[in-house]
Amino acid sequence: MVKISSYKKIISGVLLAAVMFVFSCMNMHLFTADNGYRFETAQFTALILLSAGTLLMYLLDFRGLPKWLYTAVCAVITAAVPFIIMQIAMFLSGDIEYSMSIYMVNLLLYTAPLLIMYTFTASFPVSATVAVILGLLFNMASYVLGNFRGTPFIPTDILAINTAANVASNYKFTFEWQPVSAILLAAFAIGAVWAFPLKIKFKKSRIFCRLAGAAAFIVLAVSFYAVDYMNVDIDVFDQTHATHTHGTAYNFFINARKMQIHKPGGYDESAVLADLDKLDENTDYKGKKPNIIVIMNESYSDLTVINDFDTNISYNKFFKSLDKNTIRGELLVSPFGGYTCNTEFEFLSGLSMGLLPSGVAPYLQYINKECPYFLPAYMNSLGYKTVALHPYYANGWNRETVYPLMGFDEFISIENMGDYQDENTFETVRSYYSDNTSYSAVIEQFERKGNKPLFMFNVTMQNHGGYTYSDSRLESVKITGMKGEYPNTENYLSLLKKSDDALEILIDYFKRCEEPTIVVFFGDHQPAIESEFYEELYDSPLEELSDEELLNRYKVPFFIWANYDIDSKTDVETSVNYLSGLVLDTAGLPRNKINLFLDDINSEIPRINASGHYDANGNWNDNDPDTSDTLRDYNYIEYFMMTHKPNDKDKP
Repeated sequence: MVKISSYKKIISGVLLAAVMFVFSCMNMHLFTADNGYRFETAQFTALILLSAGTLLMYLLDFRGLPKWLYTAVCAVITAAVPFIIMQIAMFLSGDIEYSMSIYMVNLLLYTAPLLIMYTFTASFPVSATVAVILGLLFNMASYVLGNFRGTPFIPTDILAINTAANVASNYKFTFEWQPVSAILLAAFAIGAVWAFPLKIKFKKSRIFCRLAGAAAFIVLAVSFYAVDYMNVDIDVFDQTHATHTHGTAYNFFINARKMQIHKPGGYDESAVLADLDKLDENTDYKGKKPNIIVIMNESYSDLTVINDFDTNISYNKFFKSLDKNTIRGELLVSPFGGYTCNTEFEFLSGLSMGLLPSGVAPYLQYINKECPYFLPAYMNSLGYKTVALHPYYANGWNRETVYPLMGFDEFISIENMGDYQDENTFETVRSYYSDNTSYSAVIEQFERKGNKPLFMFNVTMQNHGGYTYSDSRLESVKITGMKGEYPNTENYLSLLKKSDDALEILIDYFKRCEEPTIVVFFGDHQPAIESEFYEELYDSPLEELSDEELLNRYKVPFFIWANYDIDSKTDVETSVNYLSGLVLDTAGLPRNKINLFLDDINSEIPRINASGHYDANGNWNDNDPDTSDTLRDYNYIEYFMMTHKPNDKDKP
């Protein structure tokens, strides 16, 4: 017979009920919206029942049930754990578009931790508890990242934990019904497996059960490993959509399997070396060597590339005013909402993310040796002083390791900026150093460079997400004439206005300089702001857009400006991997080997990013080296650059 086990549980149950009641009263916004419930009444009722069920399991003693019934209930609840984890994943991933077969694949992946733990503990309650907690944390991480930057949890995020920790305090997380539902469901599952602990008892049962758990896990692991996931058709262009069609766990697993660089068919390193030797990069060049200041501005974009919208004041007036001695246009980039380092990589290497496995970050996985063919090393060979500047922590995206390997003489970060300037003069916007502060450090390095020409690469920080926090010192930019209200977007546009003012100061400084100097300016990616803002610009839900329509979310503006006469150009359309070659041409400098190669293929592949490329006829295509000799050759070069161990002969 079921009975209340003790007065202590009664008191604990009442207290738990009181806490849940107070939480519900204080957080009704989680369950309601202007137009009624955020989700259907049935789902809301399910939450109440889950809460009540969890409370009852905590409060009551079920051991009075008939043994056969109690054992059967224990077995059913234990078997249901992977299904409950799957439901948690469905709560947190958003739209569900996958088939029953994909559902079962995800289910098996969530079963694996339970089997592993059971092999070691021979305890179903302990194993199930660990599996539920891991499943909750994994899917909660994907949910939070999706809200912060617009893309879910992928394997590279594990390697980028330092970067995430550095910026986490600047994001504001608000609990909505999805995480609340997931947490309550997890609590229900954990309570259920302890209220109904399945125990298998016979002679040597612990050894048998552990071996059975291990065998089941091995069969599962071998089955997954044996399948060719390189050809699984997931939406690498839109990882959020990929989680909707393949599930969070399966999408993560596919990305993990695809992270390894595979040797291209027909690759011959000696042949690639021979082709590179034919390219003369002329490091003995004795002509004019202008200073080159490269500004990669965090999250800088022009969102009217999607559709026009109005604001109360201009947020990029100075940027748009530059026309004399200016080359300006539009860059196709690979990331959206994050992964700044991949845009850096493409610019500094001349390589493309489109020929690397989806979801990777080369700074974290592949750059572990000297890179003599990259732009900083080449500028060094031309006699330039090469300096990288990032007004934030040096360990972000592994820059403190990567930059020296690329050939930078010096790396200035938040840790050592005070060695060159008075820290009392540094300005912060929200909790990041402003563009004004970043550019003042650029000017400081320019003035102390000595007789060498300067190549400087500055990655700013001011405009980094999240945009839930505003700064009262910013001139407020307001959107006018749109149906929705988008405070995050307005905060972002206000930051761009601040950037525009700082850019004017920087350009005015170099206008007055006698030394010939080029300033290169571009954004790394568009911001992760309200999805509803993008949808109103598109006049369509994001999931209904074609790949070509989504491409507008991967376009950012750029310019190359000089304080001396150059041929001005407008409406230049290119991609980040080609930008360094355009900079060298504008400066009148000889191209390095990779840019000489890129010059040969640019006409056939004028723009490329991680998702595909435009061909000479303006058609959008997948990046499949098997269908294009040009892409195949580019793939060979890229594989060589990522895997070749340099020797003295390779160094410029």
